[in-house]
Amino acid sequence: MRLILGKRMLIVFAVALSMRLIIFVIDPYYWEPWEDSAEYDRIAWNLINGRGYSMDDKPPYQPTAYRPPTYPFFLASIYRVIGRNYRAVKFIQAFIDSITCLLFYLIARRLFPPREAFTAGILIAGWPSLA
Repeated sequence: MRLILGKRMLIVFAVALSMRLIIFVIDPYYWEPWEDSAEYDRIAWNLINGRGYSMDDKPPYQPTAYRPPTYPFFLASIYRVIGRNYRAVKFIQAFIDSITCLLFYLIARRLFPPREAFTAGILIAGWPSLA
């Protein structure tokens, strides 16, 4: 039983990660930030460079309350360690999101029979709009 659970967990994680890597890391359309992500990127970059929590790309750097702080701080922590590498951010996000799919499967496993839980895990892992 334990071996089957581990094998199914690995399959759900592998499907989720491969789907997200194909969509976000390999596809060149997603290499640069755009729309909302560009604003989060500017805030994170300003934080790293000591300019405060600002969306401005040139002085004066006015503080903003337009964007919530969690994601810019997440980006800033990645930029601090790896540098301003959008591909690395996408890979880390793909990995975290794949773990989320795995957690979804584990919750479904507690609520439903094994086959249905596995089916739900695979569906959530392979659903493109959730990636």
